[in-house]
Amino acid sequence: MTVTALSVFVLAFAVGIAALGLAASWYLRFAVRRMVSDKYHALEEIAGSGQVPADWVREHDVALARAGTSADQVRQVEVRSARRNIRRLDALAGHVARSTLMADDEARALLLARLAQARAPYAELLGGTSTGTGTGGRRPRRTRSASARPR
Repeated sequence: MTVTALSVFVLAFAVGIAALGLAASWYLRFAVRRMVSDKYHALEEIAGSGQVPADWVREHDVALARAGTSADQVRQVEVRSARRNIRRLDALAGHVARSTLMADDEARALLLARLAQARAPYAELLGGTSTGTGTGGRRPRRTRSASARPR
C-alpha cells in the first residue's frame, strides 16, 4: 500500500466512526424522548384535563377514518382504541406508582385519580371487563417517608 492509499483508508475510517457516533447520538436522543418525554407530556395533559392526550385521540380518529362505514368495523376500531388507551393508561399509572420523581404521596394519589378518571370511559366501553390494577400489572414501589430514611 502506498502512503496515499493508507491516508485515504484512515480518512474513510475516521469519517465512518464520526458518522456512527452521530447516528448513535441521534438514536439516543430519539429513544430518551420517546421513553421519558412523551410519558411526562401525556401525564401533564391527563393531569390538566382528566382526558387522554390529543395525540391518542388523533390516532383513534385516523383509524376510524380508515375503517369502513359498517357498524361492525367502527365497533372494532372503538374496541381496539379502548384497549390501547387502557394499556397506555395502566402503564402510566404503574410509572406514577413506582416513580421516585413524584413530589409527595398526595400528588401521586391525585395523579393516579386523574388516570383512573381518564380510564373509566374506556373500561365502560369494553363492558367493564378490563379492570386493571392501575399499576401496569406491577406492584407499586414502597416508598419511605423522609424521616424513616437512614442517615
